Amino acid sequence: MADSRHSNRQGLLQADCDRRKSLLRFKAELSRIFFTPEAPINKFSDEYDNFWRFLPRYEDKMANASKKTFCDDVGQGDSSEVSGPFPCWNRPTQELLQRIVIDRNQRDYLKEEDVDFMRGALNTYMKFLEKQREKRANKLKEFQEGLPIAKERDNLVRILKDNQVVVVAGDTGCGKSTQVPRYLLEAGYEGLVVTQPRRLAAIALAARVSYEVGCELGSVVGYHIRFEKKTSKNTKLIFMTEGLLLRLLSTPLKDKDESSSSAESIEGFQSGGLSNTKLPVADPSETSASCKVESEDRLPLSAHQVIILDEVHERHLSCDLLIGLVKCLKTKRPELRIILMSATANLQLFSNYFDNCPVIQVPGRLYPVEIEYFPPDRDREPQARYKRRANFDPTPYVRVLSLIEQTTAKNERGDVLVFLSGAQEISTLQEALDGRKGWTVLPLYSALPLKQQDRVFLPAPEGVRKCILATNIAETSVTIDGVRFVIDSGKVKEMTYLAACRMQKLKEFWCSKASAQQRKGRAGRTGPGKCFRLYSEQQFEEMEDFSLPEIQRVPLHSLVLQLVQLGLADVRQFPFLESPPMDLLEHSICTLTRQGALTADESLTVMGEILTQLPVDLSVGKVLLLGCLFRELLEAALTLAAAMSVQNPMLPHSFRDYDMCRRRKNLENDVGDPLTIMRIYHEWLRIKLDGNESSGSWCRRCGIDEQRLYELTKLRSQFLRILKDAKLYDIPEAELTSSERMRRHGEIRQLRDLKRDVLRQEKQGRKRKWALTADNEDGDDHDEEDDEMDIKNIDFRLAQDRKTLSRLLRKGSELSGSERKVLLWLLAAGLYPQVAFSDAYNSYKKDTDLLFHTETKGFVTLHPNSVLALNPEALRLDDADIVGAEGGLSISSRHQMLAYISLLETTKPNLVGCVRLSTIHYILMLAGEIHTSPCVQRFVLDSIVELRIVRSSEDCRPSTLLLRVMQARLLFQIVFRKMLDESIQDDNENGLSPETRRLSRRLLKMIGSLLTQFTDIYYTQRRLLPADLKVIFTGEPHRICGFVLLGSLKSLPKTFAEDSNNDDSPKDSTKSRQETFECPECHEIHFSFASCATHLKTCILRQYDCSQSSRSQDPARKKDWLDQADVTDERNQGHFCQDCKRHIQGKSAFDILRHNRQVHQR
Repeated sequence: MADSRHSNRQGLLQADCDRRKSLLRFKAELSRIFFTPEAPINKFSDEYDNFWRFLPRYEDKMANASKKTFCDDVGQGDSSEVSGPFPCWNRPTQELLQRIVIDRNQRDYLKEEDVDFMRGALNTYMKFLEKQREKRANKLKEFQEGLPIAKERDNLVRILKDNQVVVVAGDTGCGKSTQVPRYLLEAGYEGLVVTQPRRLAAIALAARVSYEVGCELGSVVGYHIRFEKKTSKNTKLIFMTEGLLLRLLSTPLKDKDESSSSAESIEGFQSGGLSNTKLPVADPSETSASCKVESEDRLPLSAHQVIILDEVHERHLSCDLLIGLVKCLKTKRPELRIILMSATANLQLFSNYFDNCPVIQVPGRLYPVEIEYFPPDRDREPQARYKRRANFDPTPYVRVLSLIEQTTAKNERGDVLVFLSGAQEISTLQEALDGRKGWTVLPLYSALPLKQQDRVFLPAPEGVRKCILATNIAETSVTIDGVRFVIDSGKVKEMTYLAACRMQKLKEFWCSKASAQQRKGRAGRTGPGKCFRLYSEQQFEEMEDFSLPEIQRVPLHSLVLQLVQLGLADVRQFPFLESPPMDLLEHSICTLTRQGALTADESLTVMGEILTQLPVDLSVGKVLLLGCLFRELLEAALTLAAAMSVQNPMLPHSFRDYDMCRRRKNLENDVGDPLTIMRIYHEWLRIKLDGNESSGSWCRRCGIDEQRLYELTKLRSQFLRILKDAKLYDIPEAELTSSERMRRHGEIRQLRDLKRDVLRQEKQGRKRKWALTADNEDGDDHDEEDDEMDIKNIDFRLAQDRKTLSRLLRKGSELSGSERKVLLWLLAAGLYPQVAFSDAYNSYKKDTDLLFHTETKGFVTLHPNSVLALNPEALRLDDADIVGAEGGLSISSRHQMLAYISLLETTKPNLVGCVRLSTIHYILMLAGEIHTSPCVQRFVLDSIVELRIVRSSEDCRPSTLLLRVMQARLLFQIVFRKMLDESIQDDNENGLSPETRRLSRRLLKMIGSLLTQFTDIYYTQRRLLPADLKVIFTGEPHRICGFVLLGSLKSLPKTFAEDSNNDDSPKDSTKSRQETFECPECHEIHFSFASCATHLKTCILRQYDCSQSSRSQDPARKKDWLDQADVTDERNQGHFCQDCKRHIQGKSAFDILRHNRQVHQR
C-alpha cells in the first residue's frame, strides 16, 4: 500500500514538473503578479531578462531533484504562503492571483501551485544575484583599496572639512577622478558637481562611478552635457562639461525691474546694420573692482556643496574662467567647498591663487612604465615605402609596431596607443597600416563620429591587438583598457588667434613635459607598460614645463560677454589665474562694441544680453537676432545659424571618394558652404519624412556624418527655445487634429518602449560585441534595422512630429528669389567685416590657385573642401560679363566678393565657410562708412575696397541705388530697435506688435527688391592698400547720416566713360539737363544728392520713428527727433507745385522755370 501511494505521488510529481516546464507560456500573467513597482527587480532591467533565461534551467533542476529536495524547496505545493526576504512576494497565493483575471474554462490556465513554484524560483534567483553582487563587491573593494588615492581618503575628507579649497595632485592612474567624488558622497556630502573638459569623459566617468556606488546611472549619480541629461530628483553627484557649468554659473535670473531703455540715437549702421547703433542698455549690477558676482540667490547652483574641477592642468578657456568664478563664489558662500584635481599641474600657481590652500599629492602609479627614446633619424629608411603627406613620415611608427610584434608573444594581450598631432597625420598612418595582419587600427579625434569614437573602448577579438591612433584627446580623463604600449610623437597642434588679422592659426608644436608625462601614463593604467618616445632625451629636456594656457591664444569675445553679464564694472580687473594679453582683451572689447553687443562704456546692450544666452559665436548670434525681424525667414535663419555652428557633416575621407562625391553633387549649392549644409539637412529631413529609405544608409552612401545632423537639429531647437524666452519668436506651433493627436500619442508610446529595449540591449553589450568581431573593421556594415534601433533616431522621432517637420521643411527650403537674397544678407551681416575680394589676376590662374584678400590679410585661398573650391567656375567672370577694362581692372556688373565664417591657417591661410555675394549690392548694405564722390560715381567702403561706376542705365543710376540703400538701412535700424524694445516689455506676451510686424514685412520687400534690381551698373572693384588710403581722400567730408560721407574722394583722371565735364559721371543722354534726385520714400524731387539724402533721413525719422513709435519710446527724445526733422524739412522746402502736388528745391523764379521745363514740358 505504501509503495502504491509512493508511486502515485511520484507520478503526480512528475506530471507537475512536466507542466511547470511551460511556465514561460504564462510570462505576461506572472510578470503582472510578481514584477510590480515595489518588487526588487525592475521590469525593464537586465535582471528581469536574465530571470526568464534562468527559469527553464531551474525547472529542469527541480524535475531531476529528489522528492524531499523538491518538497523542501517548493513548500509542498499546497501551501498558501511561503516566507522569504521580500514582503511583496510573501503574500497569500490567492491574493497574488487576484492581480490578474483567470479564465478557468480554458484547458491550460495559471494555478496556485504554479504561483508557488514561481515564488520559489524568484527567491532562489535573488539568492543567486546576492551572491554575485557580493562577489563583485569584494572584487571591486579590493581594487579600490589597492588604488594609491585610497591612502589619502581620510586625510582628504578631514582637510576639506577645515578648508574651502583643496588641490589634489595625483599621478595618472591613481584613481582621483573616480574615487574622490565617491569618497565625498559616502562622507555625506550632497550636491556634488564634477567638471570634465570633454563630453565623452563626463559620460564615461559618470557610468563608472555609478557602478562603484552600486546604483543605476541617472539616479544618485548622473551626468549633464550639451543636448543630453541623465539625472533625477535623487541625484547627488553630477558630472558635466566645463562649458555647461560655466553657462549655469553665468546665467543670472532675469530682473524685470531692470528693464532696458531705448536707444538715444539711430545714427550709424556698421557691420550688417548693428554697429554704431546705440542699442538698449541693461543696467549692470553694482560691483567693485575686485570682482563681485551677482547675489547668491541668482546662481542656479547655489544649493551645491562641492564643486570639483578636474583636469585643470589643461587650462582651457572655460576652465580658467571657472577657476576665477569659484574664487569669487567662495567669498560669497563660506560653506562652499572647491577641489581642483590634475595629474600634472603647476601646483604652486594654484595654491598661491587660492591663498596658499593645502595641496594633497598622491605619489606612485599603479604599474611601472618603461621609457625608450626612439629618435626617427636613426630609424629612417633610405627609401621610405610609405606615402608622406604634409612632412609626416609613417615609417618610424611602423618600425615600432614591428618591434612590438617581435618582442611580445602573440598570445599576450597588449594594445598600442599612438599620439599624433592631428587628423591628417592619423589618416596617413592609418593608410600605411591598412591590412596589417593581427592589428585593428582605430582612429580617435574630436571630429570623428561618436560611434567610431566609442569603438576604441571595445575589446579586440582573440589574437588581434588594437592600434589606436589618437590626438591629445586621449591624454587625460579617458582610460582605454588594455593599452600596454604608447608611441609618443611629441607633437601637438594648437590653435592660436592673431588679433591683428583676425585669423586662427593651427600650428604644430612640441608638447610640454607635462603632456609627455600624461601620455606616458596611459601605458600604465591597467598593467606594466612601455612608452616609445619618437624624439631624443635632449629634446624632452628642452620642452616647456607646461602648455600655454588657452586664454592667452584664443579670441576672448565669449569670455568678455560672460564677465560683463555677471555685472563686472571692468573686465580687465577680473581675477584671472594668469591674465590674458592686454591687446587680445582690448581687441575683443572693441569688436563687441563695434558689433553692437557692448556700449561705449562697456555695458551690455539688449542684443548683447540675448547673445550671452546663445551658446554660439558672435556672428551666429547676430544671424539669429536679425532673422527674428522677418517671420518669413525665421525658420530658415534658425537652420542657417545651426548649420554655421556644427562641424561640416561631410566626412573628410568622402572628398577622396569619387562615388560619394558623385552622389552628393546635386546637394551642393554653389552659393556657399552654409547653404550647402542647409540643403543637405533639408534633404535628410525629406528622407525621414518619406520613410522610403533609411536616413542612416543615405548618409553613409553620401559620406555624411548623421551625428552632425542630429546635433544640428538639437542646436536648432535650443536656439528656438532661447528666442521664445526672449519673446523674439512668435510663430504659433502647428496644431494637431484630434485624430493626429491620438496617432501621435500611440507613436510616442511605441517609441518609448523601443527606446527602453534599445538601452537595455546597449547595456548588455550585444551590439558592442558584434562591432569589433565583424569582418568590416571600419564599422560601416549596417542595415536599416540597425538605423531604426539607433537611439539618436528614436530621440529625433520622439521630439519631432511629422506636421512640425513638414512645416520646417517647407518654410526653410521653399523661399522666393528675393527672400533667398535677404537670407544671404542676414548671413553676411552676421559675418561682416569678414569679407574677401578676388585678386585682380585670378583670371590668369588655375582653379586651384585662386587668391583672395581680406581687410587685414592678403593672398589667402579657399579651403580645399569648400564647395566653392570644388566649383571655382562660379567665382570667375565670363568673357561675356566683362565689357572692358580700366587701369588693369575688369569692368563688369557681376563682380563678386566672399563672406567667410573664419580664416584658418594650417599650411597656408584658408577661408572657411564661404558664401559668394554680389559686391555692389551687399557691400553697400553692410559697410560702416560709405565715402562717395560729389556725383556719386565712386565709393570707398570701410577703407577696404573702392568701386568705380563706369556705366549705368537711367533706371540703375548709382545715386538712386545709394538712396535706396539709405532708405532700407535707416528703416532697418528703426525696426530692429523696436523689436528689441518690445522684447523687454513686461506686458509683451505675444511677441512683436502688429505695427512692428507690418514694418518688417515692408522692410523685407524693400531689401529684397534692392538686392535683385540694379543689375545694369558696370563698375570696377579694387582692394585698397595702406598706401592708397593716404592719397584717396580729400578734406573733411559732409556726413549725411551715420554711414554716408559725401565729397570725401579725389577726382580721378578722365576715362572713356567720362565727358568733358570735370566729374566722374558716365555718358548719358540726360547729361545736357540738370540731374534730379527723387526721395524713394515720399517721391519729393531735389536738385542735389546731398539735399535729397538729408531729406530722406528726416523723412524716415518723421514717418516711422515718431508717428509709429514703439511703446517704450522716450517722449522727450521723440520730441527732439521731431523738432530736428521739422527744422531740416523747413530748410529743404521750396516752391509748392500745384501740378505735382509737392515741394521743389528752391523758391526763385529760375528754380520754378527750370522745374517746369524739365518736368512738365518733358
